[in-house]
Amino acid sequence: MATPGAAGLAALMYQANPDLSPFDIRNIMQETSTYRQCHYLLANEPCPEDLIPKNRQNNVYGHGHVEGLPALLEAASYVYGLNTDINLSVDSDLSEENRINLHPGESFSVSVQGSPMEVQWRTWDMRDNWMSHPDFLEGETHFEISHTMLVDRLQYLPGNQIEGNQTVMMRAILDDEASTNLVAQVFVLGSEPVFTSGPGGSVNSALVPVLSMIVVVLVGMLTVSLIRLRSANLIEFENEEEK
Repeated sequence: MATPGAAGLAALMYQANPDLSPFDIRNIMQETSTYRQCHYLLANEPCPEDLIPKNRQNNVYGHGHVEGLPALLEAASYVYGLNTDINLSVDSDLSEENRINLHPGESFSVSVQGSPMEVQWRTWDMRDNWMSHPDFLEGETHFEISHTMLVDRLQYLPGNQIEGNQTVMMRAILDDEASTNLVAQVFVLGSEPVFTSGPGGSVNSALVPVLSMIVVVLVGMLTVSLIRLRSANLIEFENEEEK
């Protein structure tokens, strides 16, 4: 694999760890680069800077030759150590455009390997703002990102459109280590959340019409009973007057 240029490597580093600032990316590139003297491979004449220890720039090669893999690994473990035994993968079907279509009330599922303590997620718009998944418990093997979760997160961003393409990032945490970031491209349809009461939400919604019908029947029976009772009292009152 060829080493990418500085701009391409910066994009990969930011994808591996979106919490990095431009200064972090610059410093990581400098610290992981291979120093090149002015006369490296006899391509140029020696210069005074060649006498200065490594990590000092010169006017020919700058801070050195960019090393893609070391820089990328350093970026990924800049906050958490990288743990490749923890893995996340999307279970839900993808469209022909390699994205997840998410309608109101729907979710997409993510598998978890490595028994992490927690999982975190974020949208691409929210820098430095990872959120712990509210329903994930330590040791579980999957979790879901719902349409409602995305709407709740995106609706307060100024100038942001909820419907359309959204980038969702997820990672799993174990002690002071984390998995690589899982990136999912999601196409959000509809901007209104649908609230349910958990796994039984669909069952509860089906019970609402039945319960409503029962209430109507009970009210009708009570009304009939009151009318009969009133009629009986009226007849009794008339009989007493005749006596």
